[in-house]
Amino acid sequence: MIRIVLAAALTVALFAASLPAVDDARADRTAARLDADLDRFERTARDLAAREDPVEPGTPGARRTVEIRLPGRSWTAEPVEAVRIGCPRPRCRSATVTYRLSGGSVERRRVDGVALRTPGGAISLREPGVHRLRMTLERRNGAPTVIVRRSRGGI
Repeated sequence: MIRIVLAAALTVALFAASLPAVDDARADRTAARLDADLDRFERTARDLAAREDPVEPGTPGARRTVEIRLPGRSWTAEPVEAVRIGCPRPRCRSATVTYRLSGGSVERRRVDGVALRTPGGAISLREPGVHRLRMTLERRNGAPTVIVRRSRGGI
């Protein structure tokens, strides 16, 4: 009987001691996956600006679609509170991408090397799942500008 109680107590103690490591691994894995999606977002914006010709606003032209996946809470993923894409203030020189994992600090990345705009204000992604963003290259104020909008349908 004493062995069973000691075994149960030892199991509970080991499980409790391992939970912080599990939480850290979950957050690291989620951040790495989200960073990979955001790297692909930035590369796609730069590639679009470098390889395509800008069109006038409202005219069909080259477009790219990028997916950003936000996980829900699980044993292997930490939930993402929000991903925000856009300019932090009106008339900014470069757009930023920020995200925050549940209970963590805000991670901020500048999108340099390409003019990027989000008409109607910054795009905020909060719900778990796949979010599709559509990029088009338009001529705005005489300069090529990547316009990012939420995609309303398939790719």
